[in-house]
Amino acid sequence: MTLDVHNPAAFDSAFRVSSIRLEAREFFAARIRDALNGRDFALVSPDIGGFKRVQLLAELFEGDKAAAISLAVCEKRRSAGVVSGGLFAGDVRGRPAWILDDMIVGGGTMMRATKQCRAHGAQEVHLLATHALLTRATIDDLLAAGADTVTITDSVAPFPEAIADHAAVTCVGIAPLVADCLGEVLGASGPGKKSR
Repeated sequence: MTLDVHNPAAFDSAFRVSSIRLEAREFFAARIRDALNGRDFALVSPDIGGFKRVQLLAELFEGDKAAAISLAVCEKRRSAGVVSGGLFAGDVRGRPAWILDDMIVGGGTMMRATKQCRAHGAQEVHLLATHALLTRATIDDLLAAGADTVTITDSVAPFPEAIADHAAVTCVGIAPLVADCLGEVLGASGPGKKSR
């Protein structure tokens, strides 16, 4: 069982055992709905490699008639350990931007994307990441770069000192997702390869 693997195609090619790929995007969709209350918004990928992830999240809003969604992507190139790229495609002007990534480690990718969204007129910037190794300093850097909130899951146990009493950080528990999946697998004749 996996949760939001970084590269699903590579994962499928690397293993020849039954696997179930769980995904946190429904948690993030619920978070967005609660925060926006029908307002138009933008979904943003901090790099081209994550754009499919953003498209899949956008699909969860297809039945929502109230809000219009725009998609955007930031350019990010890494060469000899140096990250560069300043191109930005999409429209975030005048609306909240929700930047989705599978993980936050040092925070550099999310900081760059946050600054680009702000530079292109985003009204608010909210960060979403499944796996997060957040220190208090990283959170402070993300907020200083222009992020309003950070939403993560507890796929990696959050550092308590990093998120304690931090109003900008929301940690979503994934236990119900895992429990539901285990219930289905144990109730079925055998595990199969599926994505949820």
